[in-house]
Amino acid sequence: MEIIRFSPEISRYYMLPHKEEAKNPGRFSILEAAENRIEDDGLNSLKYEVLTFNPMPLYTYIVVQL
Repeated sequence: MEIIRFSPEISRYYMLPHKEEAKNPGRFSILEAAENRIEDDGLNSLKYEVLTFNPMPLYTYIVVQL
């Protein structure tokens, strides 16, 4: 997958305000263990059906059924 960044005149985002949560003390060991889980954890193991696929000039509109 290729990352494409458009100029700020075309695309921009705003982060929604939120309160800071407490940090997970085990977050670093979770990140280190991610390499062992990468084959069967996440989007590659998600079961879905694409209902609509509509590529547009600046984005792609995709509707799926989980």
